[in-house]
Amino acid sequence: QLVSFRMRHSTALENRLFEKEESDPDRRYFVYRLGYELARVLDAAATRFTVATLTDATISRGDSNSTQDAALMANVIFKPEVSEALGIAAELHIDEATGRSAPGLLRLFRSLQQDEDSLMWDSPMFTELDKTFAQEPVTVRYCDSIAGTVRYRSVCPYYHLVASMVGTIV
Repeated sequence: QLVSFRMRHSTALENRLFEKEESDPDRRYFVYRLGYELARVLDAAATRFTVATLTDATISRGDSNSTQDAALMANVIFKPEVSEALGIAAELHIDEATGRSAPGLLRLFRSLQQDEDSLMWDSPMFTELDKTFAQEPVTVRYCDSIAGTVRYRSVCPYYHLVASMVGTIV
């Protein structure tokens, strides 16, 4: 499930990480920290979270002379635990260690987001998280990598099918 977080993380905004290449060290560190903090707060493996994109989520208030509400949008994929060793738990996409599915992790995150006394608010990563921003998650699936890039999409393209059809037509 793809979940969007709107945050006013000062370092990320000052460095305009949403404009930097994915290989930029500052951006990579921010993405690592976001995944690690999600894992710590939700008591799950860091591999359960993938930061898909970082974008500018600045909101202009009124005309061009008015102030702007600077923010960063992080689109994070909450992934199911997939392991051959888990047996039935893998089929149900449940993390054997915590018993939480990807939707379960999201429900826990939303609950912690609303509880101002939760562990989440002790984390410097989440202190500026916009509690009022809670879009519905988007169901995504892992698609075969294309040109070495990992892609999660709501609908996977049929590259292999098209390639095989072209081969049979020729």
